[in-house]
Amino acid sequence: MSTLSIRQYHVPIHDQYKGYNHLWLRFSGGLRDRPLQQEEFFRILEKAKKGKYTHLLFPENSLEHESFANFLESALTHGFSVRLQLSASGLLFSMEKASFLLKRYPLGIDCILDTMPYDDTSFAMLGQHSPVRWVLPGLRSLPIWRELKQVPLTWLDQLYCYFPYLGENKYIFKPRQVQEQIKQLKKYLPSYCPRPLPGMEIFEPRLTTDSDVESLVEPVIYTKREVIPKISVVIPTYNNARHILSTLQHLQKQKVELSCFEVILVDDGSSDSTSELILKNYEQFSFPFTYIYYPRLHPRTMGDHRFRAGLARNLGVKWAQGAILAFLDADMIVPPDYIEDLLDLHKKYDVIQWRRDYLTESATLNFVSYEDLDKTKDCFIPEGGYWADFYDRAATHGWSELTDYWKYTCTYALSLPRDLFEKVGWFRKTYCFYGFEDTDLGLQLMRAGANFYFYNKSVFHLFHKTERSEFRNSFFHRQKLLKNTAKIFYYNTLDPDAYRVFKYLLSPFF
Repeated sequence: MSTLSIRQYHVPIHDQYKGYNHLWLRFSGGLRDRPLQQEEFFRILEKAKKGKYTHLLFPENSLEHESFANFLESALTHGFSVRLQLSASGLLFSMEKASFLLKRYPLGIDCILDTMPYDDTSFAMLGQHSPVRWVLPGLRSLPIWRELKQVPLTWLDQLYCYFPYLGENKYIFKPRQVQEQIKQLKKYLPSYCPRPLPGMEIFEPRLTTDSDVESLVEPVIYTKREVIPKISVVIPTYNNARHILSTLQHLQKQKVELSCFEVILVDDGSSDSTSELILKNYEQFSFPFTYIYYPRLHPRTMGDHRFRAGLARNLGVKWAQGAILAFLDADMIVPPDYIEDLLDLHKKYDVIQWRRDYLTESATLNFVSYEDLDKTKDCFIPEGGYWADFYDRAATHGWSELTDYWKYTCTYALSLPRDLFEKVGWFRKTYCFYGFEDTDLGLQLMRAGANFYFYNKSVFHLFHKTERSEFRNSFFHRQKLLKNTAKIFYYNTLDPDAYRVFKYLLSPFF
């Protein structure tokens, strides 16, 4: 389930709802705030449909909008399930306005427990009209732990937690404090496992206001499909004109009928010669090909807070037709039987990841084709052998038999069924720094019961010079970037294993 949060621009910064949304959309007529207009709302519905959203979430102050009933009817007519956020502290006032709507429309309620007035008449009325989810916005801030022991057990099935952003790059609690509060909560509710609201994302302050996280960009190139392809190869690229043609040419060499797969290249706002290179050479490809230019309002530098690889992959998926999604990086060289192997392996497994071997600078400069490479002399092992160790153990014992196996999920060459990708919620949209968007996907896939398979066959990673690396080819800089995104990962999952595994990145002393 994915939920789209609709709000007006003038919601104050301290409002707890600020931290409680899946897609942060602002509506402003320049410097002055203005009400949301019907035309704008229809554009939101269009984006939501393209993004495979199934639910719309309206905040409490939506009840004040003169056109709210029209918005509600439009959303329901378009097939969305609709939920309304109400705060427990203002419930009596809100219920007076919402009761008519709750009787007339099939609405769900998310009640923010900023207090615990469960003896209030209006509070008791909620469940009579609509399915209710109870939401704790942080734990220590609420003097209700002991009172929670008295709630009906049926509440616990619909009790969720979130730890919102407060402003000035601060969250209500640090990750260590969140873990401590969860431990305290479990003393009062030992059978309860704190979990975030499904389909929602915590507001990320470092996500720039010009980030189009649900883009409706049309393709620049879209070649004809004679048949529906079985596999969609989705490749994001940014300023990688040096390597992208080699990646595409090796997909052209596939042994299978080339119409059985398509390639979707998403150019993440490149400022180099990528666009000219693709426009000049795309006609040499016999497979169905899509080229999408995902524009940027502002340029970026490698390693900054304008990272959009996950968003670029999401955009590619919107144009994909295959039942299998194969995510591939723009500097990967695949063997001639890459597609053939995927078609065979996906008869047995859900999530497939290939072995990645890194080519030396010399091998990359002299590179001709996959078949000419010699792993013993043309490859090196980076990152202290982290991946080499994983490959050895996964090949020997099986990927899913490893401890915390989900943490190795990486999109350099990862494939899975499209319906499973959509089920777990696509790539999270708030990863604005390098790293963790694929780890997050791996955790959600594990939770969904997917079976993982490591395929011990190489794809080759072309060598990047320092200026082309997100982390300057430096282990230290990579850890600094991962520290930025580890928090996004943890606040959105509240997973105790995630905290345990990545505690070193969540620590303030790193």
